[in-house]
Amino acid sequence: MLPWAAGGRMAAEAPQRLAPGGHLLVETSERQAARTVEAVVRNGLLPQVVTSDELNATVVIGTKPIR
Repeated sequence: MLPWAAGGRMAAEAPQRLAPGGHLLVETSERQAARTVEAVVRNGLLPQVVTSDELNATVVIGTKPIR
């Protein structure tokens, strides 16, 4: 399984599991962040990418819109 595939599956299930305004956080690599963002957007979530040089970490946050 490709590492970003797990993030894609989580993003696909998130809209049914999250309350409006809820967040899905997916730890990923900088290299794979774009694919994770695509999966988040494809499933109706609003994306944000957060990185920490100090922790050498990248997280994609998907937020379910409040409608």
